[in-house]
Amino acid sequence: MDQNKNVDYTSRIPTEIWLRCWSTSLRYDLKGLVLVCRYFRAICQPLLFQHQRFRAPSVEDI
Repeated sequence: MDQNKNVDYTSRIPTEIWLRCWSTSLRYDLKGLVLVCRYFRAICQPLLFQHQRFRAPSVEDI
């Protein structure tokens, strides 16, 4: 039973399943998930930057 201590259970679940689970997550949650491990970062970081907004300054601010 001691052999199972160091098993990486995250890699046992296919990437497609993780992606499906997190594709509806909020940005706040994705920010935390990218910090968990490199595997989660590779999956979640593209989702985090999938939609970006840019607000240009108004004429009055210039």
